[in-house]
Amino acid sequence: MNTNMLTTFTVFAIHLLSGSAVGHKNIYMSAPGWEGLSTQERRIIKEESFLEDVYRKLGQPKLSPPPGFQAQNIKSLLNSFYGKPILLTPEASGSLWIDLERINLEESWSKGILWLPEDWLNSDQRIYTKRILLQPSYNKGNWQGYDITSLVTAKLRRGRRAFSISGMNPTLSKFNNAFLELQQDNARTKRSTRGAGECQVGQDSCCLSSIPVNLTTIGWDFVLSPQIIEFSYCGGHCDPFRLPPGIFLPQMAALRWKIHQTGEHNLPAPCCSPRSYASIEMLYFTDELPDGSVSVQAGKLDDVVATSCKCG
Repeated sequence: MNTNMLTTFTVFAIHLLSGSAVGHKNIYMSAPGWEGLSTQERRIIKEESFLEDVYRKLGQPKLSPPPGFQAQNIKSLLNSFYGKPILLTPEASGSLWIDLERINLEESWSKGILWLPEDWLNSDQRIYTKRILLQPSYNKGNWQGYDITSLVTAKLRRGRRAFSISGMNPTLSKFNNAFLELQQDNARTKRSTRGAGECQVGQDSCCLSSIPVNLTTIGWDFVLSPQIIEFSYCGGHCDPFRLPPGIFLPQMAALRWKIHQTGEHNLPAPCCSPRSYASIEMLYFTDELPDGSVSVQAGKLDDVVATSCKCG
């Protein structure tokens, strides 16, 4: 990176971190030294400043794992999960609150396993919620797993919003978090995610497609979970005579199609673009605390995957 590029990127980073770049279309062009940069250098700066914006929105996650076995232990646990992890942080009393409303939003889960660090537990490794005693069913490294599926299901049936689990003592542990693994029912997941507007085999009209993306391949190796996302996007032609109902937006898009057909104004045809979006929740490390303990944080990026498409 030459001196001009480094100076320009520094200005971008300051603007991004201060929030002044949000919504500013000409942030790149207005920075000193921009005109003297090559196309490749401009591309790199745009990519790096985009990542800075992502880091800012996530609250500046730690970009490399903290030293010590705790961080590696957490990564190994999360990598072994068969479903979505929910981050849990103990109360000052040592109890954990399980948010049932959050679990209820995850329609495709079939089993819930609570993972606790071994050094949170007493010698008998038993925990409890009111008069129900729980014993571990699984073990992974320094973690004990408790199957709380039936407990969660029963409380959801009763309309409960949350419940607490006690019997732990996390105060002397280097682990500051527990995790709830919601294992996925693959059959139900496929049924629930198959919706109107998704691309069918051989379809070339506007529709919703998805591809699996490993986040480490795009430089997001700071993300603990999910490491692989299903990235949904829109693509395909926007010929109104060959589109299914509901995809073509009749007002502007129909007029645009007519103007495009005349060829008089060099106006491109209506394009396939997202109608609605969904967010992605991520887990990542925060800075190691002075006592050497390790914390994980949850963050959310809004409007990053398409959920439906339109022609407009």
